[in-house]
Amino acid sequence: MDTLEDIAKGTGGLAFKVQKASESQEVFSEISRDLAASYLLGFRPRPGRGEWRPLEVGRSAVLRDGIDATIIGYGSSAADAFKAAELLAAAGFRPLKDLLAYHIPLANCPMERLARISAKVQARWPDLRCRPIRRPTLAQDLGRIKEVYNAAWEHNWGFVPMTDAEVDFMAARLKPLLVEGLVWLAEARTEPVGFLLAVPDLNPVLQPLRGRLLTPRVLGALPCLLGWRQPSRARVVALGVKQAHRGRGLESLMLFEGLKAGFKAGFTEAEASWVLENNTLMRRVLETFGGQLYKTYRLFERAL
Repeated sequence: MDTLEDIAKGTGGLAFKVQKASESQEVFSEISRDLAASYLLGFRPRPGRGEWRPLEVGRSAVLRDGIDATIIGYGSSAADAFKAAELLAAAGFRPLKDLLAYHIPLANCPMERLARISAKVQARWPDLRCRPIRRPTLAQDLGRIKEVYNAAWEHNWGFVPMTDAEVDFMAARLKPLLVEGLVWLAEARTEPVGFLLAVPDLNPVLQPLRGRLLTPRVLGALPCLLGWRQPSRARVVALGVKQAHRGRGLESLMLFEGLKAGFKAGFTEAEASWVLENNTLMRRVLETFGGQLYKTYRLFERAL
């Protein structure tokens, strides 16, 4: 277990993360002892909440149920995740919040219907412009992306605004993964109002390497790692619209553009995650696109 950090500002609790779920019950009991010790050392009496990984989109909860043995963006096995959930519960942690993942088979998307919906949105909103973010101009767009992100997610449970340094850090990590047409910025006149980020899922390519680059298996991964070929699956990491512009179809428009570009690039499926369990609007949008709920991740907490 890593050292406790007071990082869960948006949830009002102390956060922790667990490196391996295959440990014994003693490890999870140690979590409880460390949380109690942190309190005695001067922390305010707030709950211990986890598993929480700031700045690691897609790695902040324990898989509770799901049909796929691969956890996109995580790399652990589902069996490890299930065990972690069981051990946390046995250590006295209670469920706090469920985070949902939707599977979207692109062949099943009603693209003609979605194209009509998108055309109507643009007709009703003549000063709206959606444009793809490209690698050469990413640095110029970071400020506008940050503005949308901090405004669109402001009232979400667990949200912590990103600083300029954090935005730069995330951009540096994501830039090698950017595929043109999978990242979109929506602007109303000159104001940035919406943002979509999707990236290729490289897990199936990287897992056979087992963390080693000096292996013959790397030859099979090179086409995807060098961008010559795309994997079959993408992940929608972020889709947000400023509150004043919600309910006008912009979420559907950006997702349509992203999935259309993804299909053209050779992707056959997408995962959209995570979606807060109470985010009814986003869940309806994903279901309109043929998305099916197929994984549930869970955050836990324990009162000190």
